[in-house]
Amino acid sequence: MKKALVEKAASGDETGIFTILLVEDNPDSVKDQMELTEDYVAKKGFKLNKIIRESEKDVRKALQDFVIDIVVTDKNLDSDKGGLVVIEEVEKRGHLTDILFYSSDEYEVKDIRDKTEYGFVDMLQGRSFAPHLRKMIDKNLRRSSDIVVLRGILISKVIAIELKINDVLVDYFKIPDKPTGNKDKFHAFVLENRYSSLEGKVKTLSKILEDDRFKSDAKLEGLKTKLAALQENRNLLAHCKRHPEKPGYLITMGDEEVFDRGRVLKLFEKARQVSDALDYLQSQVAV
Repeated sequence: MKKALVEKAASGDETGIFTILLVEDNPDSVKDQMELTEDYVAKKGFKLNKIIRESEKDVRKALQDFVIDIVVTDKNLDSDKGGLVVIEEVEKRGHLTDILFYSSDEYEVKDIRDKTEYGFVDMLQGRSFAPHLRKMIDKNLRRSSDIVVLRGILISKVIAIELKINDVLVDYFKIPDKPTGNKDKFHAFVLENRYSSLEGKVKTLSKILEDDRFKSDAKLEGLKTKLAALQENRNLLAHCKRHPEKPGYLITMGDEEVFDRGRVLKLFEKARQVSDALDYLQSQVAV
C-alpha cells in the first residue's frame, strides 16, 4: 500500500499543517490533482500533509491516527460502495469533517444522498476535483480561523464526549433493557437531567477506571487527566468573549485566560484521544 512521503502523525502541535486524506485505489490517476492542491495550500501559507489510502478498509485507522481537515474519496474502491463506507467512517468520528466524493463513472447524486445522512459531503462527477477542492479548502480555512467558530466546535465535541460517558455508565452498571424503554428512561431521568453535570459524571468515571480491569490498561492511561482538562476548558470557553484588541483571540470575563487558534486545536486533539479511549472503554465494559 502506498503512503505519501509527507505523511505525518498528528501531534496537536502543528497548526501550519493542512491534512487531506485521499482514498483512491489508483492514486496515480489523480496525482496531477493533488499536485495542484499542494501548490494551492502552499500559497495559503500551509504545508500539505497527504495521507493516501487505497481501500475503504484502511480509513478507520487513518482517522484515528491523523487529524484530517478534508477527506477526498473515490466512489468505487474495493467495491462500488467503497465511497459510502468512507462517509460512514467519517460520520462515526463525529468531527464534522468535510468530504469530497467523486467518480470517473457517472452516478446519480440523489441516489448517494439518499444513502447517507451525513451533511458535510460535496459530490462531483469526474476526477478533475482540484478546482472544487480549492473552494472547500478556502471554506475550511475560514472556518478554522474564526476563533468563535472553533469554540463552538470544541464545545460540541465535549457534548459528544459526555454522551459517550453516558453510554459507558449504562453498560458498566448493566442497566437492563426491560421493561421496554428502561434504558431510555435511565438516560432521560438520571444521566441527562439538568442537575446531572459533566463534572459529576467524570468523577463517577474516575471511580470506574480504578476497577482492577482498567487501572493498568495502557489504552486508558491519562484518560482522567484529559477529561478533567477538557471539562475545565469547556467551562472557560463558555464564558469567553473576543479579545478587544486581538480578533483571533478569546479572553475570559474573569481571570486572565486567553485562547487562540493553536490552543483550541490542541484541545481538539485531546478531545479526539478521549473519544477513542471512551470507545475502547465501552467495548470493555460491555463484555
